[in-house]
Amino acid sequence: ESKDAVAIVIDLLYTATLPEPMRVDTYLEALSLAARWDVALAVSALERALVRSVGAEHFGELAETAARMQLASLQGSCRAFAKCNATVRAKLEAGELPNAALDLLRDRSRATAASKKRRVA
Repeated sequence: ESKDAVAIVIDLLYTATLPEPMRVDTYLEALSLAARWDVALAVSALERALVRSVGAEHFGELAETAARMQLASLQGSCRAFAKCNATVRAKLEAGELPNAALDLLRDRSRATAASKKRRVA
């Protein structure tokens, strides 16, 4: 991990604050480190910060991390963004996202499609 990612986790432990401006790649590194160190406070704070940063530019990385680490809030934010963003939907349909991100989005879309089917008795 980078020096910045380590500093973020340590700052969270001592001050419960995150540096601004946020760099998504550094926050993702810090999130991975906090999870490895089992620092739940840091994982939660970083997840909340990353939820606010979901966008097309870093979508693949964020969705992949959300799926891999099973971060419910970040997964929900990624799913909501993908539903509304044409660029991400096109990448999903073309299979151009990381596999974990594709699985996350396809599982939800399959579940939604299945729940919309009518039962005929």
